[in-house]
Amino acid sequence: MFLVVNNEVKRFIMKHTLLLLLLTLCRTLLYAQSPTFEEDAAKVAEELKGYSIKNSYASLINYNTTQNASFYIKPNKTYIIYFVYDINPRVVPKFDAHLMDPDNSVVKKYTATPEDVLVKGSAKVAALRFTTPVFKKKKLPVKIDADPAAKIYIYYKQR
Repeated sequence: MFLVVNNEVKRFIMKHTLLLLLLTLCRTLLYAQSPTFEEDAAKVAEELKGYSIKNSYASLINYNTTQNASFYIKPNKTYIIYFVYDINPRVVPKFDAHLMDPDNSVVKKYTATPEDVLVKGSAKVAALRFTTPVFKKKKLPVKIDADPAAKIYIYYKQR
């Protein structure tokens, strides 16, 4: 009888150990990027750069994978912001850019959201285009929020 209980205990331990290992593997895969994302993102970045230069845009700044970024806008310019992120069907992407201002009504009024423009392999691109009017200040700060984390490329040109 002792051997039977011992085998049952061993079976119980093995089943639970296997279950824990599988759950750990699933959790790791859930938060991992696609294996080809970095390669696909590099190819997409080159294509975006080529398109932007062809359309007279100049590079302002690039951010590696991040959820928050900021930059200054200047009057009478056109900006394009690209968000390159890993496709994940379980995550709804939410990207936006808004003026940094203590007044929430100004932030709400001057918030822009991008549209999806390109998918290449496991990299997806959302683009945000906007123009700035002539304003009195030399420059204004803009905050960018990205969920999920994305590589952000900002280009501009004179209007």
